[in-house]
Amino acid sequence: MSYEIKKQRILELIAEMVEIDVNEVKEDSDFADLGIDSLMALELAVYLERDYNIFIKEHELMNLRKVEDLLSFLKTN
Repeated sequence: MSYEIKKQRILELIAEMVEIDVNEVKEDSDFADLGIDSLMALELAVYLERDYNIFIKEHELMNLRKVEDLLSFLKTN
């Protein structure tokens, strides 16, 4: 699966989680500004593990503050 497809699916998942239109989720969006709390971040991490075999350690997850941080993580892992 290409990075662009993964990226789009992640943006859609984030939008679903916080119940907003996917077009409102920008790469420079801050997770806190989107209303994503630590529990939602863990849910997102579980999704990434389950569907993409991408494992995010807890300390790494806490360092992801923006959507672009997560997307950069996806590119390198």
